[in-house]
Amino acid sequence: MENSALAEVKWMPSSFDYFGVKVTWLCQSGFLFEFEEKKVYVDPYKAPQDAPTADLIVITHEHGDHCNPTMIGRLIGNETRIVASHACQQKLSMFSQLTSFVHPGDYPSAKGFYLKTIAAYNPAKPFHPKGNGMGVVIPINGKNFYHAGDTDFVPEMGWLKDIDVAFLPIGGKFTMDVEAAAKAANTIKPKALVPMHFEPEGDIKADPEQLRAKLDASIKLEILEPKIVE
Repeated sequence: MENSALAEVKWMPSSFDYFGVKVTWLCQSGFLFEFEEKKVYVDPYKAPQDAPTADLIVITHEHGDHCNPTMIGRLIGNETRIVASHACQQKLSMFSQLTSFVHPGDYPSAKGFYLKTIAAYNPAKPFHPKGNGMGVVIPINGKNFYHAGDTDFVPEMGWLKDIDVAFLPIGGKFTMDVEAAAKAANTIKPKALVPMHFEPEGDIKADPEQLRAKLDASIKLEILEPKIVE
């Protein structure tokens, strides 16, 4: 997909609030976290024209539906910092002075955020080799937000503790499907689960409602449903 086609979203972002943190789904695996005048983006390959300037941008891996230099350039301000997978170095070379390129398992810090990265990969598929991509845990207001990146259900997820909100892909083929995402959630045991990496109107179709009956009763399912903009 050409970057010129990414400048406008085709649907209105959908949000929910969690302990003072406004979480907005930007589509696919892109999210915006807003709290105390801070703006943190993860994988913003699309965003509205009036999207606010970022304090921190996290990029989980180099694929174009996660790492879009044109969109990142729109979101950067004088104080913006970027944390990105080492696999993004070539695509983000123009932002190298602003960026910490990290590997899964690193604990990067930027703009007062102390992050934890974790492996994200396909054990038996060629799309996301182990070592390239990463998930990330972002502590905000004493709560832990875990964005899994593009991944299948992998053993490293069992190492995660005290996750408040987990963002897990459900689209299948390139990532976990609904069944695997439910198993991952029941292993991680977040207080809330937000499905991602599917498109209400697009090629990666999945039904997040199918998760509901598969989840432990302690996990709240938060389904974000953007409205199509004509």
